[in-house]
Amino acid sequence: WMVFAPTNCFSDTIFLVADKWCPYNCEPETEKPGFIIEIVRKVFERAGHSLSYQILPWPRAVKESREGKFNGIIGFTKKTVSGFLTTDHELVVAREVFFKKAGYQWKYLGVTSLTELKRVGFPNGYHYSDEIDAYIKRGENVHLVSGIDPLKSLVRMLLHDRIQSFPENENVVRYYLRKTKQQGRLEVAGEFNRSGIFIGFGLESPYCRRDQKILSEGVQVLKSSGEFNQVMESYGL
Repeated sequence: WMVFAPTNCFSDTIFLVADKWCPYNCEPETEKPGFIIEIVRKVFERAGHSLSYQILPWPRAVKESREGKFNGIIGFTKKTVSGFLTTDHELVVAREVFFKKAGYQWKYLGVTSLTELKRVGFPNGYHYSDEIDAYIKRGENVHLVSGIDPLKSLVRMLLHDRIQSFPENENVVRYYLRKTKQQGRLEVAGEFNRSGIFIGFGLESPYCRRDQKILSEGVQVLKSSGEFNQVMESYGL
């Protein structure tokens, strides 16, 4: 951790941070660090750089990357975010849905349907559609969850009836349920968006434009060669 402590970004090592969001980015230094991590590492290593990836709570990851303490963050779902330069194209497009406990008789039919629930869980610091973001700010039946692994907390709270629903990327939840042998315990209550997943480089980093160019071009090479799909398939995607 001391080696990785926030400091000025170095030109030969790319420092990326995010909260855990498997299968996109998982535990660092493991056999399966996440398919985006594997893709990014391939691209930067071929360009002569090494990759260092660390898990942080999302609000801190965004703040400190925006300030230039790290090169960037993983998992943007909006292409235009203040203080960041994103890749030219999304890495993947994913469904964003509301989950509910299996058998619970409720469907997501728009933001107004959230008022039918006692409590809705949301990861702290995340952004969704304008309507949902406005609903979170009103906070009427909203419960915010913080930490480096908010999904684990949200699933546990849902199964113990402390919340009745939460929004998340469908691939993320299905992968988590499969890994924890909890398939079938949650159901999709409804889709609210389909979002591109980006990596963003903080504009305060002196290397943001270089890093953005390397990754944007390198990802297209991997997609053309078929390597991108091979990595995704290794995660069951």
